[in-house]
Amino acid sequence: MSQNHLITEKESFQHLTLEERREIQTHYASGISMRIIAKLLGRSVSSISEEIKRGTVLQKLSNGNEVYRYFPDVGQRVYEENRQNSVTKGIERYSQKFLSELSDVLLARPRIHSVDSFRNTYIAEAKEVIPSVRTLYRLIDQGLLAIKNIDLPQKTKPSSKSTLST
Repeated sequence: MSQNHLITEKESFQHLTLEERREIQTHYASGISMRIIAKLLGRSVSSISEEIKRGTVLQKLSNGNEVYRYFPDVGQRVYEENRQNSVTKGIERYSQKFLSELSDVLLARPRIHSVDSFRNTYIAEAKEVIPSVRTLYRLIDQGLLAIKNIDLPQKTKPSSKSTLST
């Protein structure tokens, strides 16, 4: 049995606009399903569902009853607050002492630590903000540390998974 999947028109991810949030409110208030709203807006059903959760508030009516309602302005405000909290803090948020010592240790001859092993040793002794191993490799790739990929033997070895096609 085959399933019929909705294909959205938008190919790349874009955040919802306030206008789209208003369209969601109009359609949702008139009883249109999230699946249909998603199709109308060219969005995924999960995007519509998450937006409705984000913008729904409990409202007290004058007769004392309570009802949940979706408001696009609330969804927009919550979205903007979340975006402010998601800003990358940059390399400055990490211990400069750690980053300096990492560079010194990895550039020393003979070298006895990898990025992983130095981080694990250092973190056991320190109470500073230390980046994850993944972040450290990203900082190295971006050229933000004194260490270069050429200084890391494991990163310069050809991958055993790569094969040449003829």
